[in-house]
Amino acid sequence: MSSAKSSANSISKSGNSRIQNRSVEGEAEALSTTLISDPDADIKAREARAMDLYNYATDKSSLNIRALDKTGERTSHENILQKLRKETEETYPHGHHMMLGPLEARCLLEILVKVSGAARILDLGTFTGYSALSMLRGLSETKDSCIITVERNPMARKIAEKYTKLHPRGSKIKFLPGDALEILRSISNAKTFDMIFVDAHKKSYVEYLECILKRKLVKVGGLIIFDNVLFRGMVAEIEKLEEPDDASLTPNEKKRKMRLQEIAKA
Repeated sequence: MSSAKSSANSISKSGNSRIQNRSVEGEAEALSTTLISDPDADIKAREARAMDLYNYATDKSSLNIRALDKTGERTSHENILQKLRKETEETYPHGHHMMLGPLEARCLLEILVKVSGAARILDLGTFTGYSALSMLRGLSETKDSCIITVERNPMARKIAEKYTKLHPRGSKIKFLPGDALEILRSISNAKTFDMIFVDAHKKSYVEYLECILKRKLVKVGGLIIFDNVLFRGMVAEIEKLEEPDDASLTPNEKKRKMRLQEIAKA
């Protein structure tokens, strides 16, 4: 009897293994077919997995609790951020990813501003103002405290200005239109910043840093924060992507590799 059960279990496991192998092979074949028709498919899949993880982390964070006041109502600050986020997504259906997520903006940035006691902040890359308004909550209450934020896109800046005017402390945010690097080179360094947050043109990150340090724009002991330095994780793949093309690569595979190289070096 025992031998019969053992044989049955063995057959069952073997059958399940074959089914699993066929399933894996099927998924691999489907992915291969997708990659031929869409060279960016694996990039999109990677981003989808990252968003799943991000959404899970957001749901499990304290954001939902912190969004409410003592009476259980959503605070005016949270209402403004929520409406801003919605308008940004509607205005930029394919570009709203440029806006920081709630975890980075309302947790990390706000906390860094609060614990550092930053009273004078330079924000390079306003976009629609989500990061600036998030930092505003942690900004020092001193009379001269301010956030100077830089944005060259008039439409994005208009949205940012709209929601800044709605905020009780909105007057603390000052807008500078123009190119981030040009402003870094020309802004007065008579008074240093406690913190500089950079979320502008990714290819200029090194130039931004060099200019900030050369002109001593941030105080000793201050913070310089760069968003998205690893850029989708592609930075770690540059060496692999720079290897000579394999002769067996199809035109679509070469196109996909070139696309990955562009992203990795952006």
